[in-house]
Amino acid sequence: MNISLETVDTSCLFDYVLLEKSEGLAYWMSKTRPRTAGKKTASALFWKYICLDNKRIGAIWIEKENTADSSASLGIFISHDENLGKGIGTAAIKAAVAQAQKEMLFAKVELNVRSTNARAIACYEKCGFKETGRFMKNYLDEEVEVIIMERLAH
Repeated sequence: MNISLETVDTSCLFDYVLLEKSEGLAYWMSKTRPRTAGKKTASALFWKYICLDNKRIGAIWIEKENTADSSASLGIFISHDENLGKGIGTAAIKAAVAQAQKEMLFAKVELNVRSTNARAIACYEKCGFKETGRFMKNYLDEEVEVIIMERLAH
């Protein structure tokens, strides 16, 4: 199993749109793209496809609101159930944080995850993230509890 990261070419997002349409993805994800996509420089946005044996199966991004910020936000999705539970997310997160930190110089990484997404929470914990808070959010006409997690970048 060969996991790699490939830069998302924002001028041609056809493959990306196909990944976003994966069945069930909308239930778990409130967004499938960086908030700052198309608005930020490389020093504020790291956006990559997750590839398994050279096939695009998901995406990961790390973004900062401003280049001077000391914290960054992480987002990730992996499409299709057959790609889940194989350690792909763990490998992608570890690689992305290491690569992005060199380019973006942040001290910590934060993320939000549904409290019911046990698989994702276990993945984040393997990557060193710890819970730092919780809040309620209305998503698709449903109140969901969201966990805030963070880890130091080193």
